[in-house]
Amino acid sequence: MLPMIRMVGTLLALGLLLALGQVSEIVSAIAGASIVLAATGIALTFVAFGVSTLKWQRLLASRNIVVGFGRLYSLNMLAQLYSLVLPGQLAGEAVKTIRVIHEAERRSVLVASVALDRITGLAGLLIIGLAGWAAVGASREPAAGAVLGVALVVLLVASWLLASGADKKASQAVGMFSRVASATGRFRCAWREYRDDSAALLEALCLSIVFQGLLAFSTWVFTRALGLEISVWDVAWVFAFVSVAQILPISMAGVGTRDGALVGLLAGFEVSQANALALSFLILMSFLAQGLVGAVVDILGLTRTEQGDDAHVNRESDGPSGTGIP
Repeated sequence: MLPMIRMVGTLLALGLLLALGQVSEIVSAIAGASIVLAATGIALTFVAFGVSTLKWQRLLASRNIVVGFGRLYSLNMLAQLYSLVLPGQLAGEAVKTIRVIHEAERRSVLVASVALDRITGLAGLLIIGLAGWAAVGASREPAAGAVLGVALVVLLVASWLLASGADKKASQAVGMFSRVASATGRFRCAWREYRDDSAALLEALCLSIVFQGLLAFSTWVFTRALGLEISVWDVAWVFAFVSVAQILPISMAGVGTRDGALVGLLAGFEVSQANALALSFLILMSFLAQGLVGAVVDILGLTRTEQGDDAHVNRESDGPSGTGIP
């Protein structure tokens, strides 16, 4: 029932925004966009997710779990596909987690790696947003920096505290709750291992900043494709706010939340509603391109492990050296 409500809400929001922006003007703005620059922006998103995939691979490697880059990249694309059809971007992360935990026995570490991948990605996003705001946005939107800064502090503190007390309550639970507590305890222990590995955390954060920086730059390229005169630094902090709005599980593919955020924020740059919605459309097309790659990969079965490989994975995971996934 809830997904249906969200779908209806998405359609209503999209209809309202289209009505406000006037369909003919939006179509005219999209039609007048530079194809070369639009294609370049989309290509940059694929490069960005290559960096994100490398980060995930390195997080796993720090726990002695070896996974092929191609396998992880295909899972990231698959996550983008599900993010298009399920409410909120976190839905794609959930699907990616479900897929990857079937490939090894060290499930708590794999789940923790996906969670840390997302959290460091958010931290990198907020840092990129703060950098853009500090460069040019402070005089335009003085409150934006405070919001981004507080969000970053809350995220880091909450992530640090998550690992505390990993085993305190597991032994007190009984029955079904004991299994849940045990699984939660294993996850928090794995999370604590990551938290205490400063080298892995620093590397992940640096790669996250590069990843989010590339996505922000691709958004700026989209603005140039539409002929908009907005600095790359302004785009950086606007991108941070819009990206956070897209994460909220209240719409499909970010439709409505992303559109509304762009219309509201870009109004301060004297960008028309039609151009703001045209920019949102180009961003959606970049997600759709990644989702189509994810769909092809899934149909061809490239994210699935063959039976022989499953046996190899399980044998490897029983040993102290970790897990190998081809």
